[in-house]
Amino acid sequence: MSSLMQKILGADWEKLPASLKAHYQSGPNVDSGHLDIEFPRWMTPYLRVLQVFGALLARSGKQLPTRVHKNVRADCHYWRRTMSFPDGRQVCFNSVWVAAGGTRLID
Repeated sequence: MSSLMQKILGADWEKLPASLKAHYQSGPNVDSGHLDIEFPRWMTPYLRVLQVFGALLARSGKQLPTRVHKNVRADCHYWRRTMSFPDGRQVCFNSVWVAAGGTRLID
């Protein structure tokens, strides 16, 4: 079964390194690692507003332990990212990927 990214990239899928192919594989899986989140300080109030609507994060950090749970249903990819901050707080950020025709992807 082809992954959504594989379908969208077509023949270019073969040009991806193995690590990216594994990251965008089909079927449920979990990635673990560390994430840096950076943005200019002046963006914080705007990001807080966007976060209320479920978009982006209003916190920054370096080497944050992160887990990404990925699941596939029909032609949708569901990603649940959980970042752990040094103060013990965890922040979740969810997204859904849907093919939009041709080489377009909606996140």
